[in-house]
Amino acid sequence: MPALEIDDLVEFVGEWAPDFARTVSRDLTHKRLIENVYVTSMYRATETKFLCGAYLPHANTYLNNMKFHSDDVMLKIVEIGRQIGTAVCHQFMGVGQNSAFILNEVFMETLPGWLETDWSVHDSLISQLSVTRCDYGRDGQL
Repeated sequence: MPALEIDDLVEFVGEWAPDFARTVSRDLTHKRLIENVYVTSMYRATETKFLCGAYLPHANTYLNNMKFHSDDVMLKIVEIGRQIGTAVCHQFMGVGQNSAFILNEVFMETLPGWLETDWSVHDSLISQLSVTRCDYGRDGQL
């Protein structure tokens, strides 16, 4: 997979303004409680590239209890990635709400400085999702 180029991300962000004021529907992320939805907005930049806004939760007891240290945000970012993958599949790729599917592989590449970021102050992020492979069932459904 080619390295993420910040110029590519900036080019797409120029066309789209993320909304951090509200979250996407909890149905898109398979969450029962709205306070567990972290994806705030989504944008289809190309056929296979998507941009998503999200916020990093600070009050989630489950995620906070599993931190390695006080500044650890890795599990939160992984959960945001899972939500983004699920939401994009439903919103843009035609996967039905009643479909069961497996997000088989997630690869994360961060821009420089993410470890040095004070996430207690900077609690929103923009993520780029690139679809590299789609598998279809016998019924032709994604």
